[in-house]
Amino acid sequence: MQLQPLQAAVMQLQRLLVQRSSLASWLSARPVALLARLQQPHQAAVTQLLLLQLQAVVATKESYGEQCSLRRIDKPQAVIVRTTAFFSPAMSLGNCPLLRLRHHLCYMIFKHFLTPAATPNGLRCEQTVDRGTGPNTVVMLHGLFGSPNHWTDIIEPLTDDFRLIAPQLPIDRSGNRRSDGARSISDLTDAIAEVIDAKQIQSPFVLCGNSLGGLISIDYTLRYPERICGLVLAGSAGLYERSLTNGVKPKPSREFVRSVISDIFYDDSLITDELVEEWFGLIQDRDYARFILRISRATRDRNVEKELHQLTTPTLILWGKHDEITPPKVAEQFQQQLPSAQLHYLDHCGHAPNLEQPALFTEHLKRFLPTCFA
Repeated sequence: MQLQPLQAAVMQLQRLLVQRSSLASWLSARPVALLARLQQPHQAAVTQLLLLQLQAVVATKESYGEQCSLRRIDKPQAVIVRTTAFFSPAMSLGNCPLLRLRHHLCYMIFKHFLTPAATPNGLRCEQTVDRGTGPNTVVMLHGLFGSPNHWTDIIEPLTDDFRLIAPQLPIDRSGNRRSDGARSISDLTDAIAEVIDAKQIQSPFVLCGNSLGGLISIDYTLRYPERICGLVLAGSAGLYERSLTNGVKPKPSREFVRSVISDIFYDDSLITDELVEEWFGLIQDRDYARFILRISRATRDRNVEKELHQLTTPTLILWGKHDEITPPKVAEQFQQQLPSAQLHYLDHCGHAPNLEQPALFTEHLKRFLPTCFA
């Protein structure tokens, strides 16, 4: 693929940025890597956008400072830059400060040329893990603030025997979730139904969900009981789930974030500085924080107590013995109200047993899953 137009543009950009050598060096490498993924007809257009963008910024750079920064940025692989204000190409070019230009260029390229197809409910196919060669399928749904990666240690040992699908629920910081995102558990169930259809899963399959993912699994099974041959619930919402903030108004501090995460995990070694920083970045985004509060309220309001008796599907309940968000008594309530449920507690484990005790979690699945597909 020919990149001469881009390279010529970068040389012009570097001349404009002669006093900003570090940024000029970045521009000569990173956009090339991004643009190498574009089809040939798009390269000239992007080159012109790059030039117009930077010329406008350089012309006005004295008027702007670091206060005008980015709240979030879409890049390939859904990498998020955690800063503090939103910027999009639709806004004045001069509003992008020079030191943040590199992030804006990534946003511009991704937004205009690399945006992958999404379902009507905001799920992107490239964010769905699809592993394994077995004839039978297990779909795994993460919880709030989760991702498909939370199932990695569960998926790997099962790939020889099962097809394992773990989508990113449309509750991540992607797009404008506050205005366009889900407003109810039903909306999230719709999104999962779209994934199931897109993956062309024809035979009955097992749904496995943690926390919010457990509630969506229940909601889906109530809606499509003929499609489900097994249900796995881990720290599931739907009966009772304590608020992550425990009724306290959130405070935008790292100490507050660390205290919230400590209620989720039994093992303090999982509460890393990187995780705290990631969550802190999320709550700094006010629109996204309001969206998450909306999903939290929707989770609280979707109580399935009076519907559980309808679920005759074989159900495995795996619960952290030290879960403080959905205490063990909640697991017992699920077991009592689900006609075909078995309950196992995992010791030294909090609200996310798939993360804290993946080996034990997997062993239980290895015993349970074959009975669902028998």
